Amino acid sequence: MLKIEEHINELLLTIILLVAAILRFYNYSELSMSGDEISVLIRLQLNSLKDVIDVGVRPDGHPAGVQVLLYYWTHFFGITEACVRLPFVISGILVVLFSYLIPAYSFGKTAGLYCAATMCFLQFPLIYSQIARPYSPGLMFTLMSAWFWHLTLFRPNSRLVLKIAGYTISTALAIYMHYFSFFQVMIIGITGFVFLNKSNYKGYLISALLVFILFLPHFDISLGHVKLGGLREAEWLGTPDQETNWFLKYLFFAFNYSYSLIGLLGLIFIISVYHIRKSLKLTWHHLVFLIWFILPFLVGYGYSVLVNPVLQKSVLIFSFPFLVFLIFSFVRDISKPSAKAVATMGLLVFGVFNTVVGQSFYQSNFFGVLKEIAQGTIQSIEKYGEQNITKTINLYHPYLINYYLERYNKPIEFVSYAAESQEHQYENPGRQDLTKMIDIVDSANTDYFLYCWSSGYSPHEMTEIIQDKYPCIVERAYYFNSEFYLFGKEITAECVKNEPVFLSLNDFENESAYWASSNTGSREHIGLDSTFGYQLTPDIEFGPTLQMKVKDLFNATDNIIHTSLWVMAEDLQTDAIMVITLESKSRVYEWRGMNISYFVKKPGDWAKCYHSWRFPQIKSKKDIIKVYVWNNDRASFVIDNFQVKVEQGNPIIYGNHDHSL
Repeated sequence: MLKIEEHINELLLTIILLVAAILRFYNYSELSMSGDEISVLIRLQLNSLKDVIDVGVRPDGHPAGVQVLLYYWTHFFGITEACVRLPFVISGILVVLFSYLIPAYSFGKTAGLYCAATMCFLQFPLIYSQIARPYSPGLMFTLMSAWFWHLTLFRPNSRLVLKIAGYTISTALAIYMHYFSFFQVMIIGITGFVFLNKSNYKGYLISALLVFILFLPHFDISLGHVKLGGLREAEWLGTPDQETNWFLKYLFFAFNYSYSLIGLLGLIFIISVYHIRKSLKLTWHHLVFLIWFILPFLVGYGYSVLVNPVLQKSVLIFSFPFLVFLIFSFVRDISKPSAKAVATMGLLVFGVFNTVVGQSFYQSNFFGVLKEIAQGTIQSIEKYGEQNITKTINLYHPYLINYYLERYNKPIEFVSYAAESQEHQYENPGRQDLTKMIDIVDSANTDYFLYCWSSGYSPHEMTEIIQDKYPCIVERAYYFNSEFYLFGKEITAECVKNEPVFLSLNDFENESAYWASSNTGSREHIGLDSTFGYQLTPDIEFGPTLQMKVKDLFNATDNIIHTSLWVMAEDLQTDAIMVITLESKSRVYEWRGMNISYFVKKPGDWAKCYHSWRFPQIKSKKDIIKVYVWNNDRASFVIDNFQVKVEQGNPIIYGNHDHSL
């Protein structure tokens, strides 16, 4: 019989892989499909693979790998969550395997076990192992490419054909998964030219040539994506320089937002360095892994700032393992099996507990939910009756909600914002399109009004518009990047409490302590319902202004500021703007404007205007918030009932973070 001590590394690796499988398979089929996942399924509803490429891949800005994979996979296995996600879960498990092989070869088997255990439990790779997106297979093929890179360059004397095949295929597949995994394996490949010698150059050059040949079918597609200006995310991502300490926040996210985990890994690093301090030396692996880790960030950051925004945390997953390898690179190989087992299992148990319990991983949403939105809609209809509810939703494509409604066999029609466009009939980006929601609310004659959104953007004005007619929040559910509301006409004890954090109404009848410049314009009986109103004239550029410190207006960074006013203008094209600003002592760093003309329908009629915003960042609670009307085209019009309200926002819309000021 074989002794366990002689195979302790294999045993520990098997345990780590088993835990990795449990973590990734647990609940993976119950998680709501994300909008990005369903967007892939939308593009599969075409007649042929050629149509999928031409209609689904070329305009999208991502390589064709995942789209082609799921085209064939779903034809055989269906489109349930479990079926669609299975290859991505398996990829995530294999990521852990290669996270052992590479550092075990470079730094020793104990280091390899620590790296595999860490990649097993960290929520960063775990999140992307449970969804059908390019990140899990892209990372798997990237690490596979790095492993065969080692074998082809440094062990070329045996089974060279298999090593060339492994390196060629894994590199080509990484290229087809995501443009950042493409860039990652290109960095790895270029690095290899430094290590060419008489024994390995032929095999390596053959691999490079074969990779190029395998990429040729995709060349014109990628060329088209370059002409589009980069990845599809460039349309909505902000540049990373708009957020302070972006890189440090990325690292904090990557290590579970956990000071205790960061402290443990730091302690292991320090102790490891101390133990080998007399023989400490850096190897070429340290330099290479550092380049492989940092270069994608630097290039992505520079491209995002100078060309188009493409950098987000998810795309750095392909380079992240090399940082983990560096952290454990100085770990001394433990020869005593029992000590190795205790140390490895201790790290694994601590990490799993930190992720599952400390971070409440399986109780958290990391993407906008759709299943819960569909279930909430169905339950509301069953409870209150479909004929008693006006149903609205905000999605970039109807199939995002229809995917689940079809699964539940509940055909439900929502009110359309754009009847002329079936694809965008449920999409309302706000601004001038807010009047479409105003018209829907005005014409609604039901007792209840349902509004929900997911996986995109919901204008903050939406709920304010609805609550003018339906003031009671009957039901409300907050999720990551999604929300569900059911409003009612009647205020009852069952209404969800929604007391504002701050409320000020300037009706121009009396002086207000919060408002400045309220006496600059004419205050006469020209307001709404023959009350006092405020007349702006060509001589007045800035109307009444509310100016307060953040700490006096907000009680948390997730607060939403809602502003509204009534306006009467003779000129429908007036360019006056409702403005919300956030400024420090040195500069205005957040400026948001809403054109009043969006809401004015008839000359001389009163119209209510809305403008709301949630600040993406508040640098200091001593900063100043200003709300005012900017009469930038020096027009003549009357305003009345200028209101500023601050309310609690969705606290988990961007994840579980600290929202204290």
